[in-house]
Amino acid sequence: MTRMRVVMVCVAVSAGALVLVAATAGERAAMAQSQSQGAVLVGTWYDRFPSGLSAFSTFHQDGTFATVRGHEFGGSPRPGSFRSNLRGSWRRVANHFESVGFSYNFDGLTGEATSIVRIRSVFALDPGFETLSGQFYVTRWDCADSVSCPDPLAAAPDGPEFLAATFTSARVPLP
Repeated sequence: MTRMRVVMVCVAVSAGALVLVAATAGERAAMAQSQSQGAVLVGTWYDRFPSGLSAFSTFHQDGTFATVRGHEFGGSPRPGSFRSNLRGSWRRVANHFESVGFSYNFDGLTGEATSIVRIRSVFALDPGFETLSGQFYVTRWDCADSVSCPDPLAAAPDGPEFLAATFTSARVPLP
């Protein structure tokens, strides 16, 4: 009888331990699920750069994005030039995101395309999922004339890709 009682106590303790482990695992899964639900990139973000420049980026559910920069109509690469909006694709990779976008540079006097610029970014959401930070890399393709720009998906760039800057972004909230 004593042996039976010991076995029953062991079974009860084991069952209790399994219930505790299952409850803890369930709480962890629920916490991870709620955190991953908050880790959504889709939406509009206000981007800030150390140079003082800013931009608005909108990430769409289908993996595309568009950015309008505060210096579309001036600033680097040279005064008197202007740029198209940045358009591209993004994806989640493990615990961070990557994006690649393209824009045209135009001569401010003639309006002719002078180059295509690729901006590749690597960034991560910060705790709370309302801000993010990362860095971006730039390369370019020079246009031979106003109607003959190279295919940036097929031709090698005319310059090496380089780390251009770091950036931070904040999710644009509803009022």
